[in-house]
Amino acid sequence: MPKFLTRFHSDTITARFSLSRQNRRVLWCSATLLALLATTLAVNLPASPAAAQGCPAVGQVLRDLTKQSRLPIPKVIEAPAGKPSSYTLGSSTLSLERCASRTVVAHEYGHYVIDLASGGSLTEFQRLSLGFTTGKNWLKSSQDLPGYERAAHCVGNVLGLSGGYTKCPHSHLRSYAKEIVNLARTKTARQP
Repeated sequence: MPKFLTRFHSDTITARFSLSRQNRRVLWCSATLLALLATTLAVNLPASPAAAQGCPAVGQVLRDLTKQSRLPIPKVIEAPAGKPSSYTLGSSTLSLERCASRTVVAHEYGHYVIDLASGGSLTEFQRLSLGFTTGKNWLKSSQDLPGYERAAHCVGNVLGLSGGYTKCPHSHLRSYAKEIVNLARTKTARQP
């Protein structure tokens, strides 16, 4: 029976076996694929070195958000080096920086929730986001679609995370964000 050592590096599993080089590569690829699948399915993984260094466990934040919102788990990929966390409309995929903060994860999840509520329609997404343009703009910059960033802030906020990327200082906007979460639940419940 081969001796092995498994170590966790972020959410990627690296396995070292005393096998041939080709078999090690196959096992490493399989372990990496399983780790990505486990993260996407929000399966509990052991704490990573990044978490031990004060980085939040992204999987745990997503599990908390999914439990709070009662919505399907989005797909998660690591953002390319040097690129910020983001969400692409219609993709149901969060692209998160390694060691993203809890509020960054919640903010990108907020974009995902609004996308679900819009049913994948860009026109509906824009209409829902426009509802966040009332009152004073509390963000330093909001160059995207009108209300797009403020909407993600407020949805992340009503799902329980308050911070730099989930500010929502107006009660009427928090109420509207709750309506959007409920609309997303309704739309996803109707899907086969």
